[in-house]
Amino acid sequence: QLARTASLMGTSFPPGIAGELSGMPPAAVEHGFVALDRSGLVVEDGPGRLRFEHPLVRQALYDELVPAVRQRLHAAAYADLARRGRFGEAAEHAIRADLMGDADAAALLERVGRAALEAGALQAGVVRLEAAANMLGDRAGTALLLTLAEALCAAGRPADGATRCEEVLALTDAAWDVRVQALMLLGRCRFLVGEGDRGASETAYAVSLAEQ
Repeated sequence: QLARTASLMGTSFPPGIAGELSGMPPAAVEHGFVALDRSGLVVEDGPGRLRFEHPLVRQALYDELVPAVRQRLHAAAYADLARRGRFGEAAEHAIRADLMGDADAAALLERVGRAALEAGALQAGVVRLEAAANMLGDRAGTALLLTLAEALCAAGRPADGATRCEEVLALTDAAWDVRVQALMLLGRCRFLVGEGDRGASETAYAVSLAEQ
């Protein structure tokens, strides 16, 4: 039980959090980690962390978890890690927990995604921002959608970026400057997918709207 819970957190994991999530009494957790250590299944992996010696064993343990249980444990791990301020790790569990409609989880994902973009980790930023937008659905804000669209465009997914721009333009209450930004970005995405005429049209419309 302890090993399966630890497998939820990846090949390398913090034992304290794994023990809490297992739901086992503290004494049982201690004995469990002793047994795992003596068996050679886990080894030390730096201060405050343990690591599964064999990644395939970790994957097998993870796969044994019933999907509903796996999702519940990921949600619990997200909440615990977010409370501890370990936002990067919490974001991974929020994605796996599929917390649809959870505004707090989406806000954390957006914050971590923006930080990844600022650090130059484009793909990681896209994954987190996309998860935040999907989690919010129709409630995703224009700032999130436009940032995601630009990141998708930069990451070689201009068609998906165009779709996000269109979501912004479909909002009847979007401010004129937001619409201009969305149109300019949409034009760029059109050019990148080989639709030059449509790209030029979107860009010209953006200029016209800005002039007005």
